[in-house]
Amino acid sequence: MRVQITHLKAPWPAGAVVGDVLDVSEVRPWALGKCKQVEDGAEFPIITDESLSAEIAATDAKVSAKAEAEALGIVVDGRWSAARIAEEIAKKQAE
Repeated sequence: MRVQITHLKAPWPAGAVVGDVLDVSEVRPWALGKCKQVEDGAEFPIITDESLSAEIAATDAKVSAKAEAEALGIVVDGRWSAARIAEEIAKKQAE
């Protein structure tokens, strides 16, 4: 499936801009409302899943960690890495 970026308020690949087209297997929850599906035959520069896989995995891990932390009552700063969130979760669980 190909989607075109319509808003930058999402963890798109470094250097991606509005109008870029991504070739993805699925639209991640964080991308909903920030892209639109385009026809496979459309002529656009394409960013493939392979170039996104590491960034998507990191984003998914951070989103999951943030949800777990918030369920424990931890207020997560948006600048925290997934590792920092995991540390805060460990501290909270040790209490």
